[in-house]
Amino acid sequence: MLPALSASAPPLADAQIANCTKVLENLPVALNGLKPRVVHTVPVTPFVVAWGDPAIVLRCGVDRPKDLKAGSDKNLIAGGELSGAYYDVTRAGDTNVYTAVDRAAYVSITIPSKYQGADQLPVLNRAIVAAMPRAVCSTDPREADVTKLCTRRK
Repeated sequence: MLPALSASAPPLADAQIANCTKVLENLPVALNGLKPRVVHTVPVTPFVVAWGDPAIVLRCGVDRPKDLKAGSDKNLIAGGELSGAYYDVTRAGDTNVYTAVDRAAYVSITIPSKYQGADQLPVLNRAIVAAMPRAVCSTDPREADVTKLCTRRK
């Protein structure tokens, strides 16, 4: 049995209960053979889940990424499938943090460098897209209406 993790609750989880509940319903129990971890949050929320050691952590209802702002030319990556979510990727120590930016709720996935993001992200991406199938903003830099760009999203 893997030890429990402690984490802070995502700040927007309460505002995103319906969307985050749907994400949880679509997540795998085990992630590519990695066992689930118990996560204790303050305040208590079910919207932080983890697998493996070191832990891959998914948090639903996080803040908008700081580097995603109007006028940004941030390169967003697809989560595996063309109809999948798009992610802002940042590095934090020996982990990559992928934050889905074009769905109704911001969802972050922290993947330690021990794992290949290309192996883990598609499985979690499918759960996010199944829960929130429609993009709420555009990631296409050629979008004629700049107000529709994810970089303009509040």
